[in-house]
Amino acid sequence: MELVTSGEMRAIDASAIEEIGIPQEALMENAGRAVAEEAKRFADAAGKGAGFGWLILAGKGNNGGDGLVCARHLRDMGYRVAVLYAEPPERMRGAAALQRDIASRLGIPARVYAPPGQCAAEGWFEGFDGLIDALLGTGSAGEPRAPYAALIDAAVESGLPVVAVDIPSGLNADTGEAAKACIRAKITVALAYAKRGLHQHPGAEYAGEVVVRPIGIPADAAERAGVRTYLLNAESLRTKLGLRFPPAS
Repeated sequence: MELVTSGEMRAIDASAIEEIGIPQEALMENAGRAVAEEAKRFADAAGKGAGFGWLILAGKGNNGGDGLVCARHLRDMGYRVAVLYAEPPERMRGAAALQRDIASRLGIPARVYAPPGQCAAEGWFEGFDGLIDALLGTGSAGEPRAPYAALIDAAVESGLPVVAVDIPSGLNADTGEAAKACIRAKITVALAYAKRGLHQHPGAEYAGEVVVRPIGIPADAAERAGVRTYLLNAESLRTKLGLRFPPAS
């Protein structure tokens, strides 16, 4: 299984969109649906069924757009959902803004987070059973800035289980280094390819169970992009090395 850096993933995304012509909106739709399916698997295993409530933490970028697609699909599956934006949603652009508008027209409940001391509202996480982390994507590096750092800390302190979109917010996708404010996920749904940081220390501890889901990018895209880093497991060893037999006696 290939492990990609954030730069390699950007190049693969750009090739799929600009050279092959796959719409970014289609990739986002597939990504959000994949995350919703993994969140459903988690909720079903928890035994709460449709009574499970999901709060989607959405940043202003494409990661947030993936989260909004996820919210829509989870609602269609019968779950209670709401969105907590890290920033005013008016700051979203492109495909993410499109998903913001769809969520709004569908009447999915939404609020904008404010750090402690800046808003009288409390109980951001009350009434929910799990969180979808769609705050910061693979392009983020270093310490998360306000208001993301405060929201990440609040999410961790809530004790609610987290399904992360592509990578836990605050985790370096290339090195596995964790920022001071970093999500600890139960499941990380890696989109198209696993990122290197998810399988390095301490990233693996923050990522939880890593599930790689296709989103419509061609299966050979990483190979064509020159990716040469692999995770050695039973499947990859069979693929790369093939069957080996002892010499005949």
